[in-house]
Order: sequence, then structure tokens, then C-alpha cells
Amino acid sequence: AAAADPPRPAAASHPEPLRKVGAGLQMDFGSLGVVRVNLRPEWSPTSFEYATGVAAARSNTSTVYRLEPGFLIQGSLLARGVTPNSKNPRGAKVMERGEIGWAGGSKGPDYFIYMGTGPAGWLGVPHDGTVWAEVADEASMLVVEKVSKLEVPPTPPGQMHILATRRLIGVAPWDPYPGWPPRERLLKVVGASIDRAVE
Repeated sequence: AAAADPPRPAAASHPEPLRKVGAGLQMDFGSLGVVRVNLRPEWSPTSFEYATGVAAARSNTSTVYRLEPGFLIQGSLLARGVTPNSKNPRGAKVMERGEIGWAGGSKGPDYFIYMGTGPAGWLGVPHDGTVWAEVADEASMLVVEKVSKLEVPPTPPGQMHILATRRLIGVAPWDPYPGWPPRERLLKVVGASIDRAVE
């Protein structure tokens, strides 16, 4: 007699949950769109703790106030009750397009998003300040570009371009999942990155 077919495994009652592959936050610039950010705890653990604390607070108290198209946007990452960042180690690498650091070599809360097209060697190799995150995708970089082009008051040559009124932004958690495009493929200049690719 023919052998009986082996029993089939029972169908799963629910799909397998997605596995997180990192930690992130999103910055909501209102009608201009949302910027998704990959946090890099290996670059600055205390900055990671501070940024995740601000995101967990889900407040609208962070800001953007300085706009330099093609170079950077700058603001403050803030939430009530979050312990300030305590350390500002020198960057682990040269700063590159889409990466986020603390402004002026500080410990925060003022951040800037670098928009240049190549490595920022003039900021130090490795970067003189603390770099702690990177914009997650090109759609988010387009939002950064739109923000950088908001109207600012007339500014003398060589001076910073500052908004007349700080613009409030919302900050909340965002979780990268498998299938999200690799960071370096999206953001870095070919052959220029000294950061190892993300597995």
C-alpha cells in the first residue's frame, strides 16, 4: 500500500511580526512633509538616548530656525522632562550628505542636517563635532530641501539666514524595517563614504 502523505503544518493564525533592524525618529514639518531619521547609537550613545527620549515624548516643541539651501538646516531638538545629552564625542567619520550632528560642537539640543553633495572634510576628518544620525531616504531629503527654501528676512552677505519666527516641528518614534533601502546606496557619494555599509 502506498505510504500516507505526511501531515501538512497548520497555517499560521497571524502573520509573523516585522523585525526591527534599527531605531529612528521622524520630524514632522507640517505641509512640507516628514523627514525619517536613522539613529546611530554606535556613533554617540548619549545622543541616541537623548534623541529617543525626545521622540518618545511625541511633542511639538522642537524647531527649525536656520536655513542655508544646499548646505544645511538647523534647529533645536527639545521635549520637556528629557535629560540633556551629557557628552559630545568627536565624530566617528567624516560628515556626509544627510547626516545629522550637534551644532557648533555642542552637546545639543541644537542640531543641523548637512545637505552638501560630498564629504564635509572642512568640518574635520573625522568630523570635529558629534554626528549621531542620518536622514533615512531620498524622499526625506527632498523635504529637507523644501524646508531649506522657506522665506527668510533679507540677510547681509556672509551672515546666517534665520527665520523671522522659529518653526515648530513634531518629533515622534519611527522604526526602520527589513526592505528599507540601504543608507549608503541612497545617500552617499559613490566611492566617497568611509562608513561601512549596513548589513
